[in-house]
Amino acid sequence: MNYLEFNSVAYRDAFHLAVADLRLSLGSDGSERAKQGLKRMLAMQGYIDFMQQLDEEQAEYGDRLSDSSDASRVGGMVLELLDDIGQMAVSRGLVSTMQRMQQMSLPVALWIARHQGEIEKLDIVVNAIAAIANEDKSQRQLTELCHVITQVQASVSEKIRRDVEIDDPMRPWKILNLNWGIVATRTLSPHLMEVVFEALIHAIPSDAQAFFQEGMLQMDIVGYPDAVREVMTRYNKLTGPDNRLH
Repeated sequence: MNYLEFNSVAYRDAFHLAVADLRLSLGSDGSERAKQGLKRMLAMQGYIDFMQQLDEEQAEYGDRLSDSSDASRVGGMVLELLDDIGQMAVSRGLVSTMQRMQQMSLPVALWIARHQGEIEKLDIVVNAIAAIANEDKSQRQLTELCHVITQVQASVSEKIRRDVEIDDPMRPWKILNLNWGIVATRTLSPHLMEVVFEALIHAIPSDAQAFFQEGMLQMDIVGYPDAVREVMTRYNKLTGPDNRLH
């Protein structure tokens, strides 16, 4: 399955395959919690069907005014269900199932973005992006991932964008933007770095300076090309102690 796009048929098949072991585990357990878990899986089927319906309507009629609100609501419920199912899998020792649920959140986030909805639940999507970014990637794949993060970042709800909990070092909005900057750097594209770095400065102004300082350390450790080093150096100076962001 391609985690960088949403296709309802492929997504449905991938979900059923991913939860097969968990379904067997829950099916052999008569507890109320197990029954609720099975109901969540059934609910996922219904939401995937609705997502497919919206895609078909969009293809036939174009964007509708109701699409964005429907996408926010339905996509949000799917993200919640993926998180719940993932946590249930962990409680039964099925860590790989939880990881698959996290990965499957990314195409849902992209589906929300495509329908001009808002992403209200970001933590599971950030975990998916981090996992994919940590894999060995070609420059083409990294560039594609960077554009995917751009779509996700642009679709995050205003409530999350306010970033009021700046004392939390692991807040999803911060981690999303830092990963965006890291992936952009790894593309080795000065133009893409500049675009992302400008957005990053405005998205997480209180964390931008530390990002560029760490980036300068990585320039030496990794041995990035001169064109990449020049961009990182310029933004490090821009956000340095004598040029604090306000």
